[in-house]
Amino acid sequence: MQSGSMQSGSMQSGSMQDYNYDSLNCLELAVYIGCCHHPKNMQLQSIWHAHRKPLLAMIEQAHFGIQGSVKDHRGNNIIGAKVRVEGRQHVAKTSQQGFFHHLLLPGTYHIHVEADSYQVTDVEVIVPNQGAGNITVILYKERLFFGLSPSMFLMLFGEFGSSFKVFKTRYLF
Repeated sequence: MQSGSMQSGSMQSGSMQDYNYDSLNCLELAVYIGCCHHPKNMQLQSIWHAHRKPLLAMIEQAHFGIQGSVKDHRGNNIIGAKVRVEGRQHVAKTSQQGFFHHLLLPGTYHIHVEADSYQVTDVEVIVPNQGAGNITVILYKERLFFGLSPSMFLMLFGEFGSSFKVFKTRYLF
């Protein structure tokens, strides 16, 4: 406990909260609003009224950051795409609907998006002062060269692949 807040990573490493955040991109909070963990029933209404406004203000903060979807060039949702904010460890994966969310403060961020058999895409995003920035990221399939993805082709053909990379970068959409 430090200045009124508990950091789950240091206090409960390996907790269900950690699992839900890392694996399911679901942020859970445990909020303690008093010394008594089990107040009497007749105290609950006064405790709620004393803490209602700050609790609701905190819940509204869940909408800050960036949210959006990852789709292919035909508009189909890409399930399980990895969305990472540069300089942060947490990776959000898109849901069955291709949706993702990153909790971020207002500012400019570089987003790295990747999915199996799609070209990696980097996007610059501005998080507004109010609410969340909404984005849709379009990923394009990797083209195959002699039956290989561009990254595998470059790895196998070395120096020839290096000169081929210019062609790939310039003309491959």
